[in-house]
Amino acid sequence: MKKILWIVMCALLVELAQAAEKTENNGKGNLLTFGFPKNLEVDFGKISYGAEPPQCAGDVTGMNFHITGIIPDDDGFVVYGRDLVYQKRRSLPKAQVWRARTKDGFVFENAKKLFEIPKYDPPVHWNGGDVAPLGKDQLILFICHLGKPPTKGHPYHAFAGGLDGEGWQRLNPQPVYRGQDSISVGWNRQLGKFVNYQISYQPFTKQFRDNIPKIRRVLHIRTSADGLNWTPGESFGANGPYLPNEQLIVPDEKDAPDTEFYHFSEIDLGEFWAGTMVKYVPLPTEITRNRSMIAHREPYTSYEWWISPDGLNWERPFRENSALDEMPGSFAFDLGPPIVIGDELRWAVEGNVYVLNRRRMFYTYCRSNAEITTKELVLSGQPISLEVGFATVKRHQKGLMRQGYLMAELLDEDGNVIPGFERHKCIFKPSEQTRLTLKWGNQSLPEGSIGRSVRLRLHFRGVRLYSASY
Repeated sequence: MKKILWIVMCALLVELAQAAEKTENNGKGNLLTFGFPKNLEVDFGKISYGAEPPQCAGDVTGMNFHITGIIPDDDGFVVYGRDLVYQKRRSLPKAQVWRARTKDGFVFENAKKLFEIPKYDPPVHWNGGDVAPLGKDQLILFICHLGKPPTKGHPYHAFAGGLDGEGWQRLNPQPVYRGQDSISVGWNRQLGKFVNYQISYQPFTKQFRDNIPKIRRVLHIRTSADGLNWTPGESFGANGPYLPNEQLIVPDEKDAPDTEFYHFSEIDLGEFWAGTMVKYVPLPTEITRNRSMIAHREPYTSYEWWISPDGLNWERPFRENSALDEMPGSFAFDLGPPIVIGDELRWAVEGNVYVLNRRRMFYTYCRSNAEITTKELVLSGQPISLEVGFATVKRHQKGLMRQGYLMAELLDEDGNVIPGFERHKCIFKPSEQTRLTLKWGNQSLPEGSIGRSVRLRLHFRGVRLYSASY
């Protein structure tokens, strides 16, 4: 009976997600980011992609758990998440689910512990884990405890209950599966399923040994309609069994040869998905000298933004320009859904609030001349505006050194320039403006533009192109 009720609840979640998706952009314009390669074609030039660094905007008060989900309501936001609490040094952690409320992402109130996993006999060491939504008032905690032996994988369990703290119970009599302890679980509205981004293992000859000397850490993605039955559903461990190579996302020829993927966190930003990957490279034993560092606690090389149209198929255009190297590791490790205030994304991470403008997160850029054409844009009737940044203005250069330009033209469904919307009629030179509204003479859009499909071709140099609103 418990499992039947759980399946019905998951079916209701799918309906709620579909309804939310239908109304998400109601009354709003559309947004296209230029930092996503799938959104454009490069007609000329050599462009690069980059990301703006998150800015620390202040301190968090009233909350100290890891936020994994946010529910907007009339009074602000309800946030929920998990915590692993060590009462004493070397004691076994207590796994807890928490809830709090905020209006601005800085000050949190009414923090409440919803659930704590009861003591097991014999005791177990809870580790990893994530909390995901189930409808408007239910949550699921998916978490593992350290396996015996750990090289065979850690057993995963599912607990579920209400946002009010009522009805929490374990859903699985036996472990759901065994695997690695680094996971990030969320609900994908497009799929109508939970998606689990989990680190896995692949046999690999390492230049330098660490605690798993013949295995490298890689990423795999599994999905589930109910949090209990996963695809793929096989268990895996450092000593095997191993998942098939076709199910793994691995470092490629552009990565350093000893790169490993250590932890991945994802966020759904509406028009696209973004994620942070923690990359890791073992150190030589002559450098580490002690077992604690050999056991992979220190040598993370970098944190990298990834981007995806659907949360499943990921691209890596920001390898060298992710702008996360100066961030504390906790930002990449604990990245969860942001609190959205207008265009500002706010993350509360380990006592600090980090902010980014959602229209100015990622960009494309070219130092020399370049031409790009966007994918088809279905016009809403509002003028097209661009978020930009001229590099020479940012560097306070003047005179002949203040170079750069931007020209725009509109193309019809056949790729032809629409008469009256040629590039020589829409020219911008370097300025301090960061939002440009496109006009061709005294026209902003062709007649009868609502619902019309067009493409935007941009000719530019020395300017960062972030996004287009249309």
